[in-house]
Amino acid sequence: MKRIKLGLPALLLFVLITHSSCDDEQLRPTLDLETVWEHYEQLPEALTTISRDSSWLATYILPTDRYGHAILGDGIEAGGVVLYHAGQYYEFVLPQVSVFEDLAPRFIDVNQDEVPELLCIKSGLDSGAGLVIYQLENNELLEYAYTDPIGWANSWLNPVAVSDLDRNGSLDLLWIQTPHVGGVLKSTQIRPGLLEVIDDFRGVSNHALDERNLCLSALIEQMDSEWVLVPNQSRDSIFYFSYQNGFFTKETSIAVTVDFGQPLYEQVTCEVWLNDNNCLSDW
Repeated sequence: MKRIKLGLPALLLFVLITHSSCDDEQLRPTLDLETVWEHYEQLPEALTTISRDSSWLATYILPTDRYGHAILGDGIEAGGVVLYHAGQYYEFVLPQVSVFEDLAPRFIDVNQDEVPELLCIKSGLDSGAGLVIYQLENNELLEYAYTDPIGWANSWLNPVAVSDLDRNGSLDLLWIQTPHVGGVLKSTQIRPGLLEVIDDFRGVSNHALDERNLCLSALIEQMDSEWVLVPNQSRDSIFYFSYQNGFFTKETSIAVTVDFGQPLYEQVTCEVWLNDNNCLSDW
C-alpha cells in the first residue's frame, strides 16, 4: 500500500485498495495468469485482482456488447466473474438482462476469515448500475449483499471505499453515484442482504466519461477514524469528509486541479498538504 506520511500528529495518507490497478502490489502475480485463465475469455483489459499472498485471483469473463453504454471507453462489458484458489474455479454468470460494467472485481473481507468476497459493479440493461458483493459458500459464489440499482438505463456509479471508517467493528461501503452528472457520495454499512443508503452528499466525482482510471479516491487515517478524500464535480478541489455511524461531515477542502486520468494518490503530494519541511517521504 502506498503511503505519504505528513508532518502532522497521527496523520497518514494512503491509497484506497478497491481496485487491482490502484495498488502495485496487486499487479505482481506469482502465477502464470495466461495458464490460470486459459479456459476463459476475459475482457479486453484482461485485468486480474490478486490477493496479497497471491493465493486468490479473480477476473471478469464472458465479454459481451449487450449493454452498449460504453462509460469506460468501449461497449464491451462482462457477463460473468470467476474466482480462483488452489486449482479450483468458482464462477458466477449473470442473466442476459445485466452485465458487470467494470474493469476488475475488488477483493474485500467481510468476515475477516481471509477468504475474499468480491465487490462488483453490476448494471441492469434497463435499471442501471448497482453494487453487489459475492461470497464463496459451499464451493459456490453466491450473492451476499447488494445496493439497489440507480433505476434507469445508462446510469453508473464508482466505489470510493470499503473500510471500517469509524472503527466501530463494521465495514462501511462508500460510492459515488452518477459521477458525471451531479455526483452523489453515498454510504452504507455492510450487512447480509439489501444495503440501504444511510447518508449522501452531492457535488463530487470520481470518474470522467470514457476514462479507464477508477482510482480517484483516498483515505486519511487518523487515531480513531479515517477521512475520505474525493474530488469535486468541477475538478478544482479535493473535499475531505469525516465519517461516523454512516454519516458524512465535510471537514474542509483543498483547491487543486485534479487530473481525472491519474490516480488521486499520485496527485496528493506533500506540496498540496504542507510545505516540504514538514513532509516525510515513505515510498
